[in-house]
Amino acid sequence: MTVSVHEPFRSMAVDVAAKYAELSGGGPADVESLASTLAGALNDLSADAAEDATIELAFRPNGHGIEVTLTCGAKASVVRQPLLAKKG
Repeated sequence: MTVSVHEPFRSMAVDVAAKYAELSGGGPADVESLASTLAGALNDLSADAAEDATIELAFRPNGHGIEVTLTCGAKASVVRQPLLAKKG
């Protein structure tokens, strides 16, 4: 998924990630943790980005969790969230 470095696009990416975690079996605590960590990573990557920059987010399962790789120009970050809490 690719989003602009500007709001509301970063927030939309966080919402998509939260839904991905939920659909992957994460409980509310997992979803909240991923959303919070990802929001911080997106803010960090966009801080010094060019006006027309975009952030690429690649989601994938990682054992018993989710891994999100974020790339913006030459900068990159990886967010890993274990899915410990069972939903429902």
